Amino acid sequence: MPIRQKIRWLIALGVLVLTLLLLFFIFFATQTVIGVWHELQTVPDWLFYTYMFVIGLATVTSLGIILRLVLPSFKKSKKEPPPDAESIENELAQAESDGVDIAHIRQELAKLQARKAAGQVYISLFGDVSTGKSSLIKALVPDAKIETHVRGGSTQTVTEYQWQLPNAEDSLCLIDLPGRNEAAGQWETMIEEEALRAQVVVYVTDTDLTRSQFDDIQALHGFNKPLIIAVNKCDRYQSDEQDQLRQRIVDVCTQMDKAAKQAESPDGILPAIPFINRSSWQVVFTSAGGMETITKIYPDGREEKVLRERKPKINALVMALQDKIDQQYDTLDQLRDASVFVLTQRKLDDARESFRKEQAEKIIQQSTRHAILGAMAAISP
Repeated sequence: MPIRQKIRWLIALGVLVLTLLLLFFIFFATQTVIGVWHELQTVPDWLFYTYMFVIGLATVTSLGIILRLVLPSFKKSKKEPPPDAESIENELAQAESDGVDIAHIRQELAKLQARKAAGQVYISLFGDVSTGKSSLIKALVPDAKIETHVRGGSTQTVTEYQWQLPNAEDSLCLIDLPGRNEAAGQWETMIEEEALRAQVVVYVTDTDLTRSQFDDIQALHGFNKPLIIAVNKCDRYQSDEQDQLRQRIVDVCTQMDKAAKQAESPDGILPAIPFINRSSWQVVFTSAGGMETITKIYPDGREEKVLRERKPKINALVMALQDKIDQQYDTLDQLRDASVFVLTQRKLDDARESFRKEQAEKIIQQSTRHAILGAMAAISP
């Protein structure tokens, strides 16, 4: 007999056994209920009603407990306000008095104060490997010494570049981050933290959005700050292809805007910040330039392939950055501060959790040591 047929027979046998057990249970339960009911007919009224009251109370209590456990709570949870400088400082003082190591959190707040004192607008470039982040910075800041390669992952560290917008007094700091899909572990955490510290985030892609890129943009959208999606290497696309690609990205961002209205934070990282415009995103097409191969034809018919410098197309990105700064200049610092306070709160929670684990391990080690010493003392002559 085939194995599948044997399994079916076993299942059928199991169903038959369960059915018989259920029927026996119903039979004996019915017999018991009828017997109890007949007995109750012969007892005094006060005992009858007391018995029925106890049965009813037990039934209602059990149903209430079951409903409370199974059904979701309809009470609106109290929303905690976003952390601010005062609340963070109070929690840090309490944690420090408890013995928690908060040196790295103090450094985070010191970095925030240093950036505020510098008076610059910090812009982080985010994206996958080989999308051209470093090349874009080189096009924006020609004097910057940036090594770009054909292979992916030319950026291995977080590097800052000073830049001045054309025909403007705004001083900017461009932050070049390693490729998103290249980073892992501590690198990934560091990149996300840099995105939180920045005032404007530029997400660089060179193709239609993949699933992982969609997830990245959704996470950046949850950081509650201006977002520019720069489609690099636009020379690959015709005008109609650019329009189609732009529309697809716009559709994705529009869906995220709708989702953001139904939840405090799409990615669960940041709470709602009342002064942010959640639709603060923009799609631009850029080209970082570089070198291109052309065929040079001489009068005598000879052909020669030569390299020619391709002029970068970055005006759309420059204008988008200028628009973001002009439109939200008064709130950029607030957005950055709110993000850093949330980041600080997260680091403080992690530090507390690590401290509790260390204390628990110390207690276990001390208890174990005392137990061993006690046992040795008990058996020693």
